[in-house]
Amino acid sequence: MKRLFFIAAALVISSTISAQKDSLDAVIKVENEYNPVVVKANKQNFTPQIEIDNQEKPLDLLFSQKSSPYSQFVSEHKANDILPRQARQLPGYARIGYGNNNNADAMVGYTMDLNEKEKIRMLASFTGYNANRDGLANDWDSRFYTTWLSADYMHRFDNMSFGIEGNVNNKVFNYQQLQPTGTDKQNSSSYNIVLKAISHNAGPLSYKGNIGYTYNNRKYTHGQKESMSESHINANGTVVYELTDEYMYNIGMNAAINGYIYNDALNLDGSKYKNLATIHINPFTNFRYNNWKIRLGIHLDMQTKGKAFLAVAPDVNIEGQINDVITLFASATGGRSHNTFTTIEHISPYWDNMGQYAPTYKIVDIMAGTRLTAEPIKSSLYIGYAYTKDDLFITYAGSTNLFNTFMQGTSRNIYAGGQIDYDYDGRLKASAKIRYDKWNSTDKEIILNYKPMLNIDVNAEARIIDGLYANAGYTFTRYTKENDIRIKNKNNFNAKIRYRCHEQIEAFIQGDNLFGSKYEIYPGYIAQGANVIVGASMSF
Repeated sequence: MKRLFFIAAALVISSTISAQKDSLDAVIKVENEYNPVVVKANKQNFTPQIEIDNQEKPLDLLFSQKSSPYSQFVSEHKANDILPRQARQLPGYARIGYGNNNNADAMVGYTMDLNEKEKIRMLASFTGYNANRDGLANDWDSRFYTTWLSADYMHRFDNMSFGIEGNVNNKVFNYQQLQPTGTDKQNSSSYNIVLKAISHNAGPLSYKGNIGYTYNNRKYTHGQKESMSESHINANGTVVYELTDEYMYNIGMNAAINGYIYNDALNLDGSKYKNLATIHINPFTNFRYNNWKIRLGIHLDMQTKGKAFLAVAPDVNIEGQINDVITLFASATGGRSHNTFTTIEHISPYWDNMGQYAPTYKIVDIMAGTRLTAEPIKSSLYIGYAYTKDDLFITYAGSTNLFNTFMQGTSRNIYAGGQIDYDYDGRLKASAKIRYDKWNSTDKEIILNYKPMLNIDVNAEARIIDGLYANAGYTFTRYTKENDIRIKNKNNFNAKIRYRCHEQIEAFIQGDNLFGSKYEIYPGYIAQGANVIVGASMSF
């Protein structure tokens, strides 16, 4: 009975969202940069990870993280990403903080080992702000807050593990320069449930897969009581067979089926949202020769509506270790990604339903580079070229800056970048990333101004004394110039000091945009000014 009670409690948490009140004055920190080439704020694609014991060897899928561009479950957070690594392996974590812009940061997570074969993990989060911000035309009483709940149950059988995961995400915010009628209580929510399985037997055949349902819903986009929704049904999996051949060590296939269903509120004049289904197939073979690893595969994408019923793209990766210091790598990838509610929400929460966007089809993305390892320094350099059809170009919606919308067209992108990391015995850790992009489009109506040209990200953390850490970071973005117009550079300096005052308790103070730079986080939406949060966290 105790076990059934805990399982039932987890499922209730995963399917129930807490009621939001107008008086709440906090929200998610919306600092995501629009860049559909670099991950994070873009079409973030991932397969929900399934935990297995460290004693078991995971599937040896070379470059497997690049071979699944199809699974787009809506959960904006994963417990592994949110919960920090703890010095002691304690099951619980809690954090609370408050800042000068009514910034709030609250989180609690707990992992419950029912027995050797069963585990439940639960997480709740509430973050955000409520402050007067600069609008393009006047001051704007801005708010944006999010509540997120998640629960995950895993049971280990003799030859496989089976799990169920549920996620609820609710965002309440408002647009700037509100219309005189209607409401300013914009709302975006998503509900997601996933069944997942993974094998861990000793035989040559390995597999993992999941099936899920996601419901996305948006209300009051135009200040009226309209409600538009997208239902997404997804099933995907990977099967790998280990070979005894000296060079070709395994073959496998990823496959996925997606279905998208839209409600009547999206039947706009001349731009009705169409229900559609997609199929993705990715057969691949992995080779190993001396210190070289090679993956040869292909992406096959089919859909029932829209252009290009069948799309084909390469899936090739090569990596070779020349010596203990130098590693060379190269890849040729691509594939189709669907611009669903999840995709658009990750790019900008202030988007408008101006019609259904076609899938983005990356015909090819060719990259080559090298990694150098000479402890305590690690570095990498790369250069590449990407050719994409129906790429997304974010902009204003017509003559107003109230909504963000998108243009689509062909893009060509030459890019180069590098990264360097330094770790001095854990006392000083520093990293620097730089990337340069040269954008071009043959479609004359396309606006390139919000495509980043140069990104620089620098971060360093030092251990001052035992238990006292100081961290500082700086992010710079310069945008593409077009028609003699260049969007103002992003300059963001942030810092954090944390002190472990007890073995399980840590106090912190952190600041963001400390120079008060007025750059646009989304077209027409200016970042918060300098903001500071003071708080504490506890492991238990």
